Amino acid sequence: MTTQSTATTPELSGKTALITGSTSGIGRATADTLAALGAHVIVSGRDTARGDAVLDEIRAAGGKADFVAADLRDSASVHTLAERALEIGGGRVDILVNNAAVYPYAPLADVTEDAFDQVYAVNVKALFFLTKALAPAMVEHGGGVVVNFSTGLASMGVATGSVYSSGKGDRVPHPSVGSGARPPGCACQRDQPRSDHHSRPRQGRPTHPRTDRRRPRRPPRSA
Repeated sequence: MTTQSTATTPELSGKTALITGSTSGIGRATADTLAALGAHVIVSGRDTARGDAVLDEIRAAGGKADFVAADLRDSASVHTLAERALEIGGGRVDILVNNAAVYPYAPLADVTEDAFDQVYAVNVKALFFLTKALAPAMVEHGGGVVVNFSTGLASMGVATGSVYSSGKGDRVPHPSVGSGARPPGCACQRDQPRSDHHSRPRQGRPTHPRTDRRRPRRPPRSA
């Protein structure tokens, strides 16, 4: 009598995934999830100690992970991250999750030029050039996935989030991987997490001083 093995190959076995800003919050949860699905995860962030903690967590659960320190405010660091990710992935990264973002809490009148530049360096420029650096290898190896995390704040007004909201709104699939000009085999997706760890907007329906008035219920129709 022969028995058949019920073991299954993890869904992302053999794939390499780079998640920016993955030493905490949504990025860390994403790294844990992709590792559990079998991907070799590349954890990235500025804090080496927190990065090592994520590695320990993933490896303790049987996953495979490496950490690459990177400061996405710096262009040279962005390019180094892409190069190291390609080395770790054996020449390619199959999944890129652009999660890293900064949020300076300030009303419009108090936003400095330096704060503006930092937001766009991390939230827009790094995303663009990481994708530009990694997408060609995705195409060469038959496909890949790019996920750009956005936020509900990109479409609703928040007094302290004018720069952050505009930067997150720019996280659309850009020309190198977007619709129309997308390379064969590559998918680009913008996701809006249900819970944004960068801010805590009011629960429930978005409000507006002129439009958020509940209409009275109509009386029931008579028979």
